[in-house]
Amino acid sequence: MIDQGQHRFAVSLSDPVRRSRAHPQAHALGPRGRRFLLSVLFVTLITAQAWVSLVRGAIADELYSYAILIPFIAAWLVRQNQKAAPYSGPSSPVTGWILIAMAAVCALGGIAAWRSGWITSGTSWLTTQMAAWVLGVWGVASHRLGWDWLRQHRFAACFLAFTIPLPDPAIL
Repeated sequence: MIDQGQHRFAVSLSDPVRRSRAHPQAHALGPRGRRFLLSVLFVTLITAQAWVSLVRGAIADELYSYAILIPFIAAWLVRQNQKAAPYSGPSSPVTGWILIAMAAVCALGGIAAWRSGWITSGTSWLTTQMAAWVLGVWGVASHRLGWDWLRQHRFAACFLAFTIPLPDPAIL
């Protein structure tokens, strides 16, 4: 019961008007979803130098201008499919750790190749780093939300691969 001056009225939490976007419980992620988002933020911070390079390239060259929107579009696709595929299955830590290890190998291999001179193009270095980011996101999704969840959202997950720019030798 809420008392506002002379008028008293009851408020039901099950009322759809009260469970709008402004209501904190209306769109709760839950602990698994929050841990997943924090893990994605961590992977993004690790690859921050690559993201800065990607954003600069997207601003400077229309060929890469689409790339910075891809994660937002993928998140929107997941959001649209969330009712059909909630995070209810078991997590897949082994698969997640394998994907995270592949991301680390890709990132460290790209850095080592850049420093040793095997990679001479900045875009090729960016390719290895963004591939590491995509593998890292897939790994934390598998680890935090489960392989079944990742499989149910495979289009959005595979759509993230478009953030990986083609290396200069691959562009004709």
